[in-house]
Amino acid sequence: MNKRNIMVGFLGVVLLSNVFVGCSNNKISQDSMGETNYYSVSIDGDKFYYSAEDENVVEISKNASEFITVAVKKDYTNPEVMKEYDYYTKEVKEAYLSDGRPEIALESLQNYQLKVEVNEVTLQKIEFYTLNGQKTASVTIDYISTITNSTPEYLESLAIQANTKYKRTMTIVMVHEEELWKVSTYSLTAREEVQ
Repeated sequence: MNKRNIMVGFLGVVLLSNVFVGCSNNKISQDSMGETNYYSVSIDGDKFYYSAEDENVVEISKNASEFITVAVKKDYTNPEVMKEYDYYTKEVKEAYLSDGRPEIALESLQNYQLKVEVNEVTLQKIEFYTLNGQKTASVTIDYISTITNSTPEYLESLAIQANTKYKRTMTIVMVHEEELWKVSTYSLTAREEVQ
């Protein structure tokens, strides 16, 4: 009888510890985490917030920042115009390649003797949603870039100066394609000179 009581007590402790361990999973609820810049909005307008450690947030942040760097950074002496196409969805990549965009970009780089540096990339927010049954994210990123070399005609056409930092905001729509977050579209704000 004594052994039976010990076994029942032991099983009770094991069951209780499983209950407590089961309650402490790795997911962070909206209530315990508070507001972040990574969220989805329900049909009712309620926001669900994600942590910076969420695997989708981490992957999107990395891919979007890398995309901006390869899309904006230019060097006519070492043109790498094809790098940014690795970040696009299959459909967008095929459309851009069939339109001859890499060739046009290469010609522009060389004609304008363009060199652009990316000085800073800052993620502002990620909004998750579903579009046509596909996981989608709208990513807003600020970046600062500097044109370090260019023809005077190019600078005049944009009404900007060389060796001056300019800030822009890029909004990137990314879709989850074949287990990776890829760029579907993006838009840019006007340049703003920064010190």
